[in-house]
Parts: sequence; C-alpha cells; structure tokens
Amino acid sequence: MNHRPSPEELVKFRRLPPAERRTRASTVLGCLQDYHRAGIKTRHEFIELNSMVAYVGIMQGLEDGIIFWRREMQRAAWASKNKNRHMGAGRSPAVKAHGSAAFASLAGSFSDALIRSENAGKVAT
Repeated sequence: MNHRPSPEELVKFRRLPPAERRTRASTVLGCLQDYHRAGIKTRHEFIELNSMVAYVGIMQGLEDGIIFWRREMQRAAWASKNKNRHMGAGRSPAVKAHGSAAFASLAGSFSDALIRSENAGKVAT
C-alpha cells in the first residue's frame, strides 16, 4: 500500500497555503494512525504465513505513510511559523549582512591565528 500522493498531486499540495497544508496533512496523519492502531489490535488474527506476510506489508505501508505525512505536516508548520521572516523590506539583506559580518570576523580570526603560528615558528628557530 502506498499512502503517498503522486508527484503531480504533491506539487499541487505543496502550492497550498501552509495552514491548509498543515490541516490536510494532520487529517491524513490522524487517519493513518487510527488504521495503524486498529491493525495492531487485530494482529493476533493473522497466524497463517500468507496472511502474516500481507499484514506486515500493510503495516509497513501504514508506517511509511505516517512518516511521510508527519514530515509534510512539520514542513507546513515550519513554513507557517517562519513565513514572515523571509518577507518584507530589508529582512533578507539584514540577515545576509549579519552572516557576512560573522564570516568576515571568523576569517579574520583564522588569518590572525595563522600569522601568529608562523611568527611563533620563526621566533622559536
């Protein structure tokens, strides 16, 4: 059993607003978890080899679907939480400037350390 949408459906799903994606993913995830719990409760009924193989296949499909939809729900939650940080005037350049300053500071510290280590080698000889 495959509980993942087709690539076309997944593209349509990811174009939805984050709140709607989170709601839909949560609904699908809840249904899959209910099926998984029901499958665990009826596990004792599958004692023959063929039925046990089918049961394991179904349970693995449910677990894969749960993992997939949980990840999609987390992506939608992250997108809805962080959507304002990447929008608006001046937000992205400020983040880039801060990152560039931190990188320049780190590079300067590294070059100072290299210069000092070379000077220490010259002084020691």
